[in-house]
Amino acid sequence: MARGDGGGRDGRGEPEWRPVSDVDMMTAVVLEQLGANREQLRTLEPARRSPHLLDDHTVERIKQVFGVQRDDLWLWSAGRPRCRRTTSCAEPGTGKRALSLIL
Repeated sequence: MARGDGGGRDGRGEPEWRPVSDVDMMTAVVLEQLGANREQLRTLEPARRSPHLLDDHTVERIKQVFGVQRDDLWLWSAGRPRCRRTTSCAEPGTGKRALSLIL
């Protein structure tokens, strides 16, 4: 799901909905992002016990990046009914893995 022009829910533009045939690619993207987020969490875990390890700029950047990801979760929720209305989404495994990881 890419951003288009217009006035989407978060003010960054109306979603440009991808065809259902792109679900496997989007699932791969979600899995990669999930892996990167888990790795980042492992990296940041020591700072939970010792907050002085991170400077204010780093903390704000982390909050910004992960806030954008969090704010984009609605795209997956909004896309779910669209997927259910298509016959190709009914095929075993199509899109269900990506949606189960996110929602």
